Amino acid sequence: MIQYISRINDKNKIMKKLFSLLLVAFFSLTLTACTTSKPVSTPVTPIVSSPVVPTSTAKTGYSLADVSLHKTASDCWTIIDGSVYNITAYVTSNQHPGGDNVSGACGIDASRIFANIRKHSSALTAEVLQQYYLGLEIK
Repeated sequence: MIQYISRINDKNKIMKKLFSLLLVAFFSLTLTACTTSKPVSTPVTPIVSSPVVPTSTAKTGYSLADVSLHKTASDCWTIIDGSVYNITAYVTSNQHPGGDNVSGACGIDASRIFANIRKHSSALTAEVLQQYYLGLEIK
């Protein structure tokens, strides 16, 4: 029995040393990763086949009346915080985690609805929404 306990103690000593070595290795790698400089990624700009040149007759924004004409799930525009989005593709693709609740934002200023949902404050939400940006709201 004493030999058995002695072997357990020896194994515990080995495990403690191994654990200590692993901790040192982990913190060394972490420190190295934090101190090495990483290349800064440059933002990717979309390639446009021909530049869009605004003219004096070009529309510079959209009114709530414009947006209200697109109030169905198959043609859905919305306003969030002064920006207009055509979210038709998002609505019809059923990607929204809240299901078809998103169709309630069609044709209206959905800023309050959007702000009241905590999950909408994530960077992912902003990234997804940016894909559907049309322009600014004209008041």
